[in-house]
Amino acid sequence: MAKHLRSKYAGEVAADYDNKRSSSKRWANETAVFQDFLSQINPATVLDCPFGTGRWVSYYDIAKASVIGIDVSTDMLRQAYTKIQRPESYRLIAGSIFDFDFNRITVDLIVCTRFLNWVRYERAMEALSCLSRAEAPSMIVGCSVIPREKSNSGKTLMKAALQWRNFQKKKSSVTYVHDEEELVADIARLGWKIVSRKLIFSNNTRINYFYLLSREM
Repeated sequence: MAKHLRSKYAGEVAADYDNKRSSSKRWANETAVFQDFLSQINPATVLDCPFGTGRWVSYYDIAKASVIGIDVSTDMLRQAYTKIQRPESYRLIAGSIFDFDFNRITVDLIVCTRFLNWVRYERAMEALSCLSRAEAPSMIVGCSVIPREKSNSGKTLMKAALQWRNFQKKKSSVTYVHDEEELVADIARLGWKIVSRKLIFSNNTRINYFYLLSREM
């Protein structure tokens, strides 16, 4: 993983991660959609990567799921430990999504939210490819995209707005927004089909969705 991402979520940033985001409409929409998807799957076992501060812990507990959580930031995992009420049901591991051996994992559900837009498209697809090595029939993925329904002129305007936004931001805060047509094609190439696509938020640079994926095992 890029060094700036490894160091970005450390120390006070990790400690204050939830507080800075939990009052937003995006957070509320993500929570509602995640609960809906999770209730449809009702998993007994989950792989969550990157696990972050363990945002979904309370919902995994409601499902009584056993969870493997992997994150490159040990500071984020320390925050996650404070939320865990069933330590016997969690296995938290410090490791990179790009380097971990997912071939050894069999679960009912893979979860990957709020990660794919911190890396370029090729790395985002590498991350999904790595996760797909785990044996699982379902996956929940969050991603900001230029939607496939947009006209060519609409896509051009969104790309220009994103370039301007990123120009104004610090280098560590650059957001990568992916082309949904390309994303959908590569999801299918990895053996997944999209069961559901739910809107989280939209602005002039991107539309963010949670996708529920499934595949035959």
